[in-house]
Amino acid sequence: MIDAQFTHLLTEFPLSCKVANKRYHFMEKTIMRRKQSWFRRYRNVSLFLIGAFLASILVTPAAYAMTWKVLNAPGAGKASGQGTCAVAINGEGQIVGYYTDAKGAGHGFLYAGGHYTKLNAPGAGTAQYQGTWPMGLNNLGHIVGGCIDANGADHGFLYAGGKYTMLNAPGAGTAQYQGTRADAINDQGQIVGVYWDTEGAGHGFGYVAGRYTGMKAPSGAGTFPFPYAINGKGQIAGLYTDAKNVGHGFLYSAKRYTILNAPKAGKAQYQGTDAFAINTQGQIAGAYVDTKNVVHGFLYSAGKYTVLNAPGAGNTEHAGTWAYSINDQGQVVGESLGTSGYHGYLYASGNYTELIASFAPSGISPSSINGLGQIVGKYYDWSAAIHGFLATP
Repeated sequence: MIDAQFTHLLTEFPLSCKVANKRYHFMEKTIMRRKQSWFRRYRNVSLFLIGAFLASILVTPAAYAMTWKVLNAPGAGKASGQGTCAVAINGEGQIVGYYTDAKGAGHGFLYAGGHYTKLNAPGAGTAQYQGTWPMGLNNLGHIVGGCIDANGADHGFLYAGGKYTMLNAPGAGTAQYQGTRADAINDQGQIVGVYWDTEGAGHGFGYVAGRYTGMKAPSGAGTFPFPYAINGKGQIAGLYTDAKNVGHGFLYSAKRYTILNAPKAGKAQYQGTDAFAINTQGQIAGAYVDTKNVVHGFLYSAGKYTVLNAPGAGNTEHAGTWAYSINDQGQVVGESLGTSGYHGYLYASGNYTELIASFAPSGISPSSINGLGQIVGKYYDWSAAIHGFLATP
């Protein structure tokens, strides 16, 4: 049954709103996190440091007892910036992700039972920066994401039961850097995502049972909300920016918005708070940028913020801690950047555990954790090619 609060959030198309930030292209996700926002500005700048770290970081013994499996989808390219990225894992252990081929085109994949299923959405282009880019899946194995066609326009998709349903929100443009992307789906089939209109302005939307609806902005928003995650109760987490381009996370639940501003988040341009993930209990994982442009993760639960600063995280501009995913047990995974490079971490019950894989010279980047504690993500090898991984406790 569809939660009534989900439909209350949504209003009829079209909506009009100018986005203060430049929209990021899909391919930037091959070197950034799976969520699009102004917040990735800091992550993107930091990644330019990887080349230096590859030559200097020493691989150390594993700090946490995990069984590691490297994921290399058939057909994945092997050159710098090419390869496989595991995006999300559900409660059944099914993994969704994407890979770039030797031409730089993207292809989705579902990994289950030791087998890869290739995902190429209808109409997806085959040239560099084009292709199919999954973003999430639910416990039924239904997958959502976006594809870029030969003209550079985006189209959302739902893949379920071996069939594609293409998602093109009313009001979405059809030119390059315009179109629709689906970001998340819950077990009730509720989908949230973003579309860009003919002027390049971004809008949040919801989709369920064939019906598109636009998302109302919270009071004081400079942009419409960008929904990134939705749980089984229809609670939504995401981001909006104000007129000064300061980020504010949000939780939408019980027919109202709760604005998320971490206590020490900065209030200048490109600073603020971003909410990345939400679990069934309504706990939210995210990150904020402080007044010195240092990044800190956070866990929001029952109205309280727990600041996450992983051991070894830097305290200089663009360095710090990111929290990307949270499971129903309240375990959080993310990564940190400090003087010794990137490090993946697991945060549970007040304790940090560093995630170290001997095969990952520059550290790992976790993207998702399920209720079994299984973690997926990506890492770069010595040639800067990308590989996915599955870590099982």
